[in-house]
Amino acid sequence: MTEYVVKIGFWLRAYDSVTVEADADAEAIEKAKIAATTAMTSTAHPEHVEFDERREGVIAFIDRVNSDGREPVVEDIAFDDDRIHPDGAPSRADKETQPRRVVFAYRVPVHVEVEDGLVSRVTVIDETPVADPTVVEGDAGYLAEAVAAADDGQAWPSWQFGY
Repeated sequence: MTEYVVKIGFWLRAYDSVTVEADADAEAIEKAKIAATTAMTSTAHPEHVEFDERREGVIAFIDRVNSDGREPVVEDIAFDDDRIHPDGAPSRADKETQPRRVVFAYRVPVHVEVEDGLVSRVTVIDETPVADPTVVEGDAGYLAEAVAAADDGQAWPSWQFGY
């Protein structure tokens, strides 16, 4: 039996609250939009992150594991009511017969908390724009396009490990 590595991606819902002052409902709505945009780009932790349900997932890639390492099989696969791609819109996997994949690394700031000489929590602040990426594996010719896709300006939450 052949071993396959499957990478899935999913989004969580984060909730935060802000207070705005306005003279009318319409003004409050406009100020709320500005405050919401600011909150989404903030590196501060939101009030609540909903972990009970994973939302809007995608299978990022499937690799076949063989004696020479890993071989890409396919990427960007819609599954089970995939809401990332609009109805009828083909995924990248449908457009390409040969998968193109690159894994790259770049430096991002982290916040490390140490208690009694032990690392208790690490928060990766991944809103940082991609700079000086290094190819880890995959097609290096695809790096510029992959960086553009990864660094498209959308706000990402920080990721936290520990207690």
